[in-house]
Amino acid sequence: MSTKIALFFYNNVIPFNVARSEEFTKMVEMIAKHGPGIKPPSYHEIRVKFLKQQVEKINQILEEDRLC
Repeated sequence: MSTKIALFFYNNVIPFNVARSEEFTKMVEMIAKHGPGIKPPSYHEIRVKFLKQQVEKINQILEEDRLC
């Protein structure tokens, strides 16, 4: 399994320091918890749906900060 993760980094030119990120660790733990049947997000979900959700979340945090 570790070799497959390394190949994912190499083949997609992902900087190695990503492996040190909290988000990477959480992602690997979540995948392990849900097992082999987990469905990965689609290109569209990553590019549109989840990106939009994160932008809205950050905008909400910024708005709350402006009110303080």
